[in-house]
Amino acid sequence: MSLGYGQHHLMITKTRHEVIHAHAGLRRVVIHRFDPDHAISSKWRVAPSKER
Repeated sequence: MSLGYGQHHLMITKTRHEVIHAHAGLRRVVIHRFDPDHAISSKWRVAPSKER
């Protein structure tokens, strides 16, 4: 997620409307509602391992 010039943040989706985010100002990990106005710069997905 990109909030401003050079300010990229990692958000982890908890539900469709909530994200988990490390908040530097609060020095805590927080859960809050996702704001659809923020620009998503890229998405990653965790894929199951193909090795057995």
